[in-house]
Amino acid sequence: MQRRGVKMEKRKVKAIVWCDIHLLGGHSLYKGQELSATELMAKDERDYPGLVYGLGDLVDLGGCLKKDVGLAEALIWNLRCLLGRRYLQGNHELTESKLNESLVHQGILFKHTHEEWESIYTMDRVPGVSRFRNSLLVPFYQWFRTKWQKPTTPQFLRNAVESMDKAGVKELWGGHRHPKELASVAVIRQDKVYRVKVFPRGRTVIYE
Repeated sequence: MQRRGVKMEKRKVKAIVWCDIHLLGGHSLYKGQELSATELMAKDERDYPGLVYGLGDLVDLGGCLKKDVGLAEALIWNLRCLLGRRYLQGNHELTESKLNESLVHQGILFKHTHEEWESIYTMDRVPGVSRFRNSLLVPFYQWFRTKWQKPTTPQFLRNAVESMDKAGVKELWGGHRHPKELASVAVIRQDKVYRVKVFPRGRTVIYE
């Protein structure tokens, strides 16, 4: 409620982060409404040009049904056209050669952080999976990891600090882990303070 004579200031948006929605995958956040998700991202980009970031696994090329491979590839292409370098593809887009794909902007390192978590993990090389895997195995695994996995671990934070040192920054924003809510951690190494944000699945607005 606005008080009389007092002008309410609108909070300034710093960034809008889309992360791990797994379109067309067995645990898509927009099951059956994949195109509406891309329309929402396009609206964000119109309203806040240059402030929208896709931190990977937006499209599940590795976990979609075989019949949907063409659509998944088209969605990846459209999002790349929409966000450009701000769409940092993840392991489920099957871009293993681009796992180190990252963006440094305003002193922040943006990346999916797949390799900081699981350096030995390898996605299937062939796009598309069976209906059994898409409909049953993947949703069960997602339930398990959301319920039991921690948003950060000591090893992940060590790897994250190493990545930040290589990029010459002290803040990292990433996804991949699917925490229930935004996890923000401060790490002190040799009198330096590093900050790590691990984003939940979906859309998160960060304010100045």
